[in-house]
Amino acid sequence: MQARFAGVVFDLWFRTRANADRAWSPGVPPGPVGQEALAMTEAQHLDLLTLGYADKLTLQLRQIYGEFPEHPSHEALQEAVGVQIERAARYRIRSEGDMLQYVFKGLLISARFDEHPLIHSKLLAASLGDISFSEVLSLVGDACREEFKKDKSI
Repeated sequence: MQARFAGVVFDLWFRTRANADRAWSPGVPPGPVGQEALAMTEAQHLDLLTLGYADKLTLQLRQIYGEFPEHPSHEALQEAVGVQIERAARYRIRSEGDMLQYVFKGLLISARFDEHPLIHSKLLAASLGDISFSEVLSLVGDACREEFKKDKSI
């Protein structure tokens, strides 16, 4: 039943805030429509939510922190947020609060702050549940930013 929810849909087309065309394919072959109620599978639902996640975080960050001078347009900021979401996925960050904090640090300090040796090892420990992500992300601050300015390889 759930596997057939999007079975009648080959592709879902939509426009992003940047006015770009996007498509989402549910990955389920078309099947006959029966009498029972149709629903998405959990995987389909998560895929659909993922499409708008960078936009959602971008809006939340703008509401909380205001404008980001390095990323003057919504599209540029959303693209940078998307990069940080992909980097955060490496560490299995699941909490919305941790994700917002991670993305904010990536925008404020450096897009590659997670490559800093101390931060990287702590993020790996947090991904294993040894410490909290908020504890690790609290270590990323002005001193870390200065180090990133000195060492362009990080």
